[in-house]
Amino acid sequence: MFGTQKTPQDKGGRISLPSIEAAPELVVLSTMFEKATKNKPREVEQLFSGPGTGLTYSLSVRYMTDKEHPVWTLLEDNGREAKMLWQQDSSDCVLIDDMVHMSAKTQANMNASMTDIPAQQHPGQSGGHNGFDPSRSLTGAPSSYELGRLSQQNLPAFTGTGTAQGMQGFGVPGATSQDMPAFSPTESNSRIENPHDLPNAQPTHGPRFSGVGEEKGVRAREGNLEITQLSTLVDALVSDEVTGRLELLGDESVGEIYFLNGIAMYAHVAGILGDSAVRELITWRTGSFAFFPGEKTDVRNVHRALSETVMEGIALLDKKRHLERMGLTTDAYLVKKHRNIGDTEIRLMLSKGEEIDVNLQIDVFKTIGHKYSLNDLLRDRPMESADWIPIVFNFLTCGLIDIKPPDAVKVGALDFLGDGKAQVDVILQSMVRPETGILAYSGFLLYLQQEFFRFEAYGWPLSVVLFEMNRKKDYDSNRKGGEFQSLYDSLPPAAVQVAAKRIDMIKRPLDILGHFEMLEYAILLPNTKTASAAYIANRILQTLTVTPLATNIDKKSLKVAFGVANLPADGETVQDLLTAARAAKEKAAVANFPLIISKSLR
Repeated sequence: MFGTQKTPQDKGGRISLPSIEAAPELVVLSTMFEKATKNKPREVEQLFSGPGTGLTYSLSVRYMTDKEHPVWTLLEDNGREAKMLWQQDSSDCVLIDDMVHMSAKTQANMNASMTDIPAQQHPGQSGGHNGFDPSRSLTGAPSSYELGRLSQQNLPAFTGTGTAQGMQGFGVPGATSQDMPAFSPTESNSRIENPHDLPNAQPTHGPRFSGVGEEKGVRAREGNLEITQLSTLVDALVSDEVTGRLELLGDESVGEIYFLNGIAMYAHVAGILGDSAVRELITWRTGSFAFFPGEKTDVRNVHRALSETVMEGIALLDKKRHLERMGLTTDAYLVKKHRNIGDTEIRLMLSKGEEIDVNLQIDVFKTIGHKYSLNDLLRDRPMESADWIPIVFNFLTCGLIDIKPPDAVKVGALDFLGDGKAQVDVILQSMVRPETGILAYSGFLLYLQQEFFRFEAYGWPLSVVLFEMNRKKDYDSNRKGGEFQSLYDSLPPAAVQVAAKRIDMIKRPLDILGHFEMLEYAILLPNTKTASAAYIANRILQTLTVTPLATNIDKKSLKVAFGVANLPADGETVQDLLTAARAAKEKAAVANFPLIISKSLR
């Protein structure tokens, strides 16, 4: 049917590229993107065949007046009728390349054997969006299985918005915010109300599985990273040419590496993807591991030779060990040796160290303030280990900083007042809910009001993280009062107290944790930009889920959702701030990753 369509080449017509016999490669997509950009608003079309399927595809791209990015559309023609497989607006040709190849691959797999599409869920997960892995990737293309499953449903055409959006347009929210390079998912505009109700639905987060292998969930190898170094374990898996998933449970997050015949295919940890994730994982020295044979993924983000990445990880680990021997911890202070030093002197001193972008190092050095810890640095400038370890190592070895231990006993600002301090404590305690030990809603609003006054007076940014913590319960089909019973229970007070203690270890003393309305919680982050607020929210997410909060309350049974909002990014009033945080939190509750930044919704 595509072949019968006229393809005018006049000023307002379609630009048709010569038909090809297979899915277009990245260079073709780049050409289409360039032509569409130069010839707005004309459509650029590429026809291609699906080898072994008898299908013809039409991939087109054009700019629309109401869209910032070009809109890509993939149609499939079986000789009788044409149907839209997906539509995606994006300037990321790599993403489109993944989506096109996976769409074509799905039909080839379906024609070859229907057994290539198992109805298998991720081990240990419920199949719903709330049985999440907190450290899964925040971007990534959909799998062949997901595309195939959706293409067989009688669903409307899918649309998505944003750039570099891995699963938007497929009924699965997920993307990256412009403000957060490492993590910040956004919503999808597609309208699959509950993808988990579809037959044989897989989890909407993380890689999907294909192929028929050994029984899922069977651990072939497991152990402790304190006994078995991860680099040694990875070498053994490569030598044995294994296929499966290596799961790593660390102190604060969870990571995974997928292998296919001994080749690393996919890796993620705490929002870090691909080769960077492998390098990050190599630096782990504590935690446990388990290998699940036969588990596969259709998504690939590890492209470099694994041996090279492992060697880089080992070198990174050596630097980290040296820093730790010198006393570095997340709470240790980074103390400048020279208070008044110019850029020229900094460049001269850094010339003795490892070659790293000197401008970046100067910016990081200037960020370090009085009584400034490593945790403060990573909060103000979120960086991966592969970035901050070499920089701090250079600062130390080049004589720019000293590392000082954290205060053994932190002295309160009012401790010298004696009885006066005790009276202040009584007032503060009266604002705390006794069953949870967390500031009451009214108290939280009081602090929020004061911080808003500072925002108005001095222009200091102000962020709020609104979140929920609930416990899953078994589905109850019984009706009560004409309504379905809730699928979640509130956490018991003891679990909330544990969560509050963990959050207190991450936030600054000036950050305020409080109840929000009836069953929610919020963190007030004074003088904090959106990116830093999202970093803190992600750390809280990890610390809440890495180990159980109480008996039977772990990452499988815990349902959380975080919404991040900021002034002035999301408005000019407290109402704007809370409305934006509420909207982001509600999107996070149904997203494939339970953390949404409000500004990324626009």
